[in-house]
Amino acid sequence: MLALISGCVTPQQKYSPRFIPFMKGNCVDRMVIIRNNLIKQGYDVNLVIGTIIFPNGKKSGHAWIEYKDKEGKWINIYNY
Repeated sequence: MLALISGCVTPQQKYSPRFIPFMKGNCVDRMVIIRNNLIKQGYDVNLVIGTIIFPNGKKSGHAWIEYKDKEGKWINIYNY
């Protein structure tokens, strides 16, 4: 599915919740796939591991990436 997404889209659009469900694996697997793709495209990427706290107070471990966009702003891709 990711090979079909091309053109002038930002990584944030490319890895939006609309497309993440088509990626196999858990959040760590998706984080590694997204990281590798962004590095190949020349982006600076950080791996982030943390805890998400939901509105109901439930906590869950999660892994995601952040990348530096062309303007130098760090953008999170949570890959749910």
